[in-house]
Amino acid sequence: KYEVYAWFPSMFGDNLSYAPLHIVQVDIEQDVINVAWTAPSATLGLSPNSYASGSVDWTVSPSNGLSVTSSDDATFTFIPTNSVPGEYTVRATSAIVAGAYDETTVNVVKLEVIPASATNHVFATHRTEFSLSTDSWTNVAWTITPDLPDGAQLFVDANGGVGASSLSVQTVHVSSGIVTNTYTLTVTGTDVDGLEAEASLEIIAPCLLGPDLK
Repeated sequence: KYEVYAWFPSMFGDNLSYAPLHIVQVDIEQDVINVAWTAPSATLGLSPNSYASGSVDWTVSPSNGLSVTSSDDATFTFIPTNSVPGEYTVRATSAIVAGAYDETTVNVVKLEVIPASATNHVFATHRTEFSLSTDSWTNVAWTITPDLPDGAQLFVDANGGVGASSLSVQTVHVSSGIVTNTYTLTVTGTDVDGLEAEASLEIIAPCLLGPDLK
């Protein structure tokens, strides 16, 4: 805020008047924010460089899908768990100067493993395939537990590749191993806090039928 003074000389004496001048700037701290769809809440805020000299109006595009809980002159809060995964544009606009605004891209992102559970047999020659759903976040890392030398392992493809404890791919294949066990596959968003999904693989003993049981 500045004060502008004007001096008007006249035959009746000098006149001095002033009026306030507001230099308005709206600046959201985050340019892009990626939020896990399981997060309980997320908040955008204006940076210290902002000066709105009055209220700020927050709007969302598209208007449906993002569950907004509150907004005021400095912050905008929404609930990812009640929102539709997708990309949103959030705009903060000065209520007194329509041309003073800033925008942020909000990505509400999800992870889902398909299938959620599967079964294979000890010594099975085929590997079990797990994939991310088509609307899942793509920057991920896979892990499997428990990690046993003679247990199941992660592979890049169905027939070859090298087993690894962590793979940044959209689809993994799991070998059956040589022991019965239940394994947990965990996929984590590498650049989104709290973004995670799981699937289970049960390795069971093969069913052997004798000649009298056929």
